[in-house]
Amino acid sequence: MNREFLHPAIWARDNFAAAKLGDKRRTQRLVESAKRAAARPGGSLPHMMQDPAALDGFYRLVDGEPVTHRSVIEPHLQGTQARMRACPETVLILKDSTELDFTTHRTLTKIGQIGNGSRRGYLCHNALAVVARSKEVLGLADQRLFIRPQVPANESRAQKQARQNRQSRLWVDSSDAVGTAPEGRRWIEVCDREADTFEYLCRCFDTGRSFVVRSKSNRNVGYDANGSLLRGKLHEYVRKLPAASDKPLAIPAREARKATKNEPARPAQKARVAQVSISFGRVWLRPPRGHRRGQEELPVSVVRIWEPQPPPEVDRAEWILLVREEISTAAEAEACGEWYESRWIVEEYHKGQKTGCKIEEPQFETEERLEPTIAFLSVVAVLLLQLRGLSRVPETKDRPARERVPLLLIRVLSQWRWPNEPPKEDMTVEMFFMALGRMGGHQNRKQDGPPGWIVLWRGWTQLQARTDAVRKMQHQRSEET
Repeated sequence: MNREFLHPAIWARDNFAAAKLGDKRRTQRLVESAKRAAARPGGSLPHMMQDPAALDGFYRLVDGEPVTHRSVIEPHLQGTQARMRACPETVLILKDSTELDFTTHRTLTKIGQIGNGSRRGYLCHNALAVVARSKEVLGLADQRLFIRPQVPANESRAQKQARQNRQSRLWVDSSDAVGTAPEGRRWIEVCDREADTFEYLCRCFDTGRSFVVRSKSNRNVGYDANGSLLRGKLHEYVRKLPAASDKPLAIPAREARKATKNEPARPAQKARVAQVSISFGRVWLRPPRGHRRGQEELPVSVVRIWEPQPPPEVDRAEWILLVREEISTAAEAEACGEWYESRWIVEEYHKGQKTGCKIEEPQFETEERLEPTIAFLSVVAVLLLQLRGLSRVPETKDRPARERVPLLLIRVLSQWRWPNEPPKEDMTVEMFFMALGRMGGHQNRKQDGPPGWIVLWRGWTQLQARTDAVRKMQHQRSEET
């Protein structure tokens, strides 16, 4: 990653300068818009652009025919994949979908049903690349906007499997777009239960991709690791395996969810720490009825992480994970659990899209203008997540902040935070982000925990405004002399 990627001009160039929009002036406008958004990476488009002329310029940009969702986001995707190939450590590709609701946009005629069918919008499928050990966010490796098609109520299973625009294809198509890890590199696709389709698992086996997928279907299993004939059900088998280890597990808070076509309703739940047990085994998954493929069974490892004694009135924690690689030790099983725990990062990214970048607010009247805007704001949302991530990476917290942040920003922030002291130009990354969080409203108390992305982008926006004022003063003084 660029050592000074937090410089708005450098960030904008790195993520958008290679965009092929049919005219270099369009690309220049995109880069200029991104520079403004990087200085204020939160809030509405008018807030990001600040200047009415710049906002009108962005609106004219997305009116251009070559400016599409793919053409805008492609340079960022290519940059992320290059960072993945260069990373010597294990990279997790966190995959998940979120609904973008545009029900009130009556002029949009091509969007589809979302939720329980009463609302309209896109299903935004994201593949977020993260370094497994440090949780450093490398960026989006792929993004797809899916429009749920209208299908006949009496569609048969065979008809559904033959239809190429079915929702389950998202996982296969996204996986193919990212590709396989080069020799000497390790990429692992980490997915929730929606990815538990035999089609996706087979595709990973065919292409040699690693995965950790939460099991949804209680599939038929044929044999266990010893070659014994099972002819049973996956979940029943794994729940009989003895615990190999125990550990505390931090379970994040979750919001209440209404029922959809694919998921039941669930109540809100507070964050807590659960004491869980871990077991593992290896089985051969039998294909479902009607599956058209030469291979009869898929050999996978199964990891179960569960809470033996949950507190009352709380949903018991239980994950049953399907893993491509063979697992032989409790430490390897725990590592798979830790990789799956990292999924909360992509859920935070979805919050960054919606709450931070207001991705559902632009009032465009056509999909042709809305979709490239979604791509643009989705990349800005990555910056929000990287702001928070950089403040927490253990390897960088004691490094000089000037390695990642322009020196002028360090001076301005230092003068605000410690007004009666000389500027702390030797500020560390940790000191910089704690001060930035303080500017955004964080109290810097130990019991508060590290600053989250919301207070960081608030502080970042204020810091950019203060720095702009300093630059103007310096410019005026230079003209006077």
